[in-house]
Amino acid sequence: MVKNADVPGEHNPSRLAFTRAPNPNPSRGSVSFDIGLPREQKVRVEVLDLLGARVALLHDGPLGPGEHPFRWRGLT
Repeated sequence: MVKNADVPGEHNPSRLAFTRAPNPNPSRGSVSFDIGLPREQKVRVEVLDLLGARVALLHDGPLGPGEHPFRWRGLT
């Protein structure tokens, strides 16, 4: 889950934003998406189930400015 995400397709975000929305959606397997950052900052990218429990932690730490691709294989 990406908190405070902007509208997909915004490539120069003023804040943390999806630059490519999760795809495919819905999915029963792997999902890919990109996030964009205007500056270096600490980011936690999680996959949550419908009840809000964490299923996977994809990243927890600093990321530089620009786009960052993520992929969750859907195995956990």
